[in-house]
Amino acid sequence: MTDAFRGRRVLVTGGLGFIGSNLAWLLREAGAELTLVDSLVPTHGGNHANVDGLEGVQVELFDVRDTERLAPLVRRAELLFSLAGQTSHIDSMREPLLDLEHNCGAQLAVLENCRRENPGIRVVFAGTRQVYGRPRELP
Repeated sequence: MTDAFRGRRVLVTGGLGFIGSNLAWLLREAGAELTLVDSLVPTHGGNHANVDGLEGVQVELFDVRDTERLAPLVRRAELLFSLAGQTSHIDSMREPLLDLEHNCGAQLAVLENCRRENPGIRVVFAGTRQVYGRPRELP
């Protein structure tokens, strides 16, 4: 990572999950002021152990649909990595409405919070191959 993140106020939703926690380590190494939000839903993969030993990070435990708790964090941030979500394809098939609420409803709540509280915030959304399907060929 470059100095582009040094001193930047960065918010990561899903920050205790696999991608979010690995990103957190890199962002701290790059000098970012970092806040992680995670709801620690047992089946979604978030775990405090993923950031054990990572210093200088604020960790907030709540659902991103809680707009009142999210608002001050969004107001303060310059950059948001939106990584929170339910990741199980099987669970999405078993309970599609719950999956819709966790993945679409939560993302919409985050984006609406950004629109209201900090329209200038930069948002990075990461997806998976599940969005596009299997590739026909790999490089």
